[in-house]
Amino acid sequence: MDNTQLSKPLLGDVKSLKDAALLSTMVEMEFKPNQINPATVQVTNDKAKPDKMSEALANISVVFNSLLHSQVNVPYQISNIVKLSDETHYVASTCEGLALYIDMKTKRIDEKKLWERIESVAVLKGEQKAIFSSFQSLHEVKLPSLLPVKEKTLDFGHHIRKMVQSYDKNFLYVLLDYKKIVKVNPENFEEREDILEGEFAEMALSRTGKLATFSSDHKLTLTNLESSSQNEMLECFELIDYLEFSPNESKIIAVFWDTVFIINVNPLEKCKVLMKERVFSPVIANDENTLILGDEKGKLIFWDIKNKEQMSEVQVHSGSLNFVMLSSDGKLIYTNGMDGKLRSLKFPGVTKELSKKVWDFEISPTESNLIIKTSNMITLEKWDLSTNKTER
Repeated sequence: MDNTQLSKPLLGDVKSLKDAALLSTMVEMEFKPNQINPATVQVTNDKAKPDKMSEALANISVVFNSLLHSQVNVPYQISNIVKLSDETHYVASTCEGLALYIDMKTKRIDEKKLWERIESVAVLKGEQKAIFSSFQSLHEVKLPSLLPVKEKTLDFGHHIRKMVQSYDKNFLYVLLDYKKIVKVNPENFEEREDILEGEFAEMALSRTGKLATFSSDHKLTLTNLESSSQNEMLECFELIDYLEFSPNESKIIAVFWDTVFIINVNPLEKCKVLMKERVFSPVIANDENTLILGDEKGKLIFWDIKNKEQMSEVQVHSGSLNFVMLSSDGKLIYTNGMDGKLRSLKFPGVTKELSKKVWDFEISPTESNLIIKTSNMITLEKWDLSTNKTER
């Protein structure tokens, strides 16, 4: 069975999508402001042949993208992004060594080349300063000018593998050379201490101050940073290159390439999700049941953790979707792809589906419904997209 997901401009001169569906063409879709929300048309062809439309037996579903919230062209690979409290401005770091100050309303981007590569960014209280991590150092930068403060640089002399910020923004936790984790006061670099030593491949920090570390001996350890108490968890992973907590800390995501492990913290249970493609920066939504991740083909995938099955997927970027992040309130998903676009998507989206065997379909001039042909192309039915009902 051939599954083809396509997006196509639904403009006035477009009367049918059947040729595009059969030829497996993918184009980015646009809508006029007074028309319905963007939609993704997913076509599943059992016997699709370009020269014989009568054999194109398809199931059609339309997924409304009340999803698309905002978009700005960012021709860089984003390594981290932080939304400011005004809900409009964003501070981002890129793998190309640039600091970005983004206005999603006006689409303006201020950028400054600072170092060869920037792994992460943390915005401090008051949102007048940010800390960027380069290869071996932490750097304070003024906002919104992005001017570095020369006297505020902390050089560790070791490779910074990861930097995370506490939820209250009082501390930074820095993983150095897979050997130790250092706690740093971002307002005063002189105040720092080594809190853990060992061979750590990855780490993650929860909102309430629990630190999860994955060591080279394949053990996942939870440390309460306030009490310094540790609780080793039974693990059987081979390798891990990504680790993250869910919003309420009931789950931990562990990832290696195309394999995702969902770990229930209490009681300890593990669910293995094997994907077909390499996955990027998965997150768990605030409902604690929806896993959201990107793949190499630019799709955003939604996975039902409880039922262990994929719920839906949306084509968000052309090329690889490398970066996925959920806003703190859980209402926005940030994505960045190799097509040079930064997008924020509303979550959850609204979906409407029609499970019918159809032979052909056309979109009405108002784009409010589909005219579908069923029963060997004899019967015409109208699918009203607002009510999700069909009538002859």
